[in-house]
Amino acid sequence: MVSTCTFLYAAGVTPGTNKISPSDGPVVQLSQYTVSASANQTNGGYTTGGGTYIAGTQATLDATPNEGWAFINWTEFGSQVSADATCDIKVESDRSLTANFVKQFLITVSSGPANGGYTTGGNTYPSGEKVTLRAYPNNGWVFSKWTENGKTVSTSETYSTHVDASHNLLANFVSTVGLPMYKVPSFKIYPNPTDGQLIIENSSHSQAMITEISLVNAAGECVYRKNENFSDKMVIDIAGSKPGMYNLRILLTDGKFTNYKIMLTD
Repeated sequence: MVSTCTFLYAAGVTPGTNKISPSDGPVVQLSQYTVSASANQTNGGYTTGGGTYIAGTQATLDATPNEGWAFINWTEFGSQVSADATCDIKVESDRSLTANFVKQFLITVSSGPANGGYTTGGNTYPSGEKVTLRAYPNNGWVFSKWTENGKTVSTSETYSTHVDASHNLLANFVSTVGLPMYKVPSFKIYPNPTDGQLIIENSSHSQAMITEISLVNAAGECVYRKNENFSDKMVIDIAGSKPGMYNLRILLTDGKFTNYKIMLTD
């Protein structure tokens, strides 16, 4: 709504501002408008610059986030006016702008062990933003899994999530140097590491027989299972699984079983 002022003077604009103040000079009728500035959440930050301005002048609004919050944008009736914390508008009508603030969270990433590789993606992010973390193994190492407080979060080198809280994630790496060719009594398993094909062989031709083979990933999920009695040689293909460290469980016909670590590479 337009307001008129008949008790102010044209010369009464305070030098260096667009706000009205009385002064000596010829009396004229001036149009003035109200510019209001508020925060969407009072604990998120504060605004300055709201007030009464002469028509045609410029209003400068500033939004300052509190600690732990981030400024997103200025909106008016749900539509964005500016993505800058400092917003200049020409005053031609009453205006009502809202500074939108959002909670920020810290995403921390690290490597375990430190010489196993490096990570990217750690930073401070506003709530709801999608963040992508990546783990890069050094030579002689392979990525195993992402964990937080010892709990597996992902077994993929690239892990994406929407931020809803602060997190401290660890990229786990495993050395490929010196991984042995494991032996079940009278059996050998090779190659290890493998890029997909795994050979289980009875080199001594003993009577010990394998009745079941299963492969379990770092999250405890069984990604491969084969039920078949054999005593000489068997070739299994696990190339369809993601690279990483797996537990190979071998069950013998006498009911005994054993577990071995298998490293699957790209």
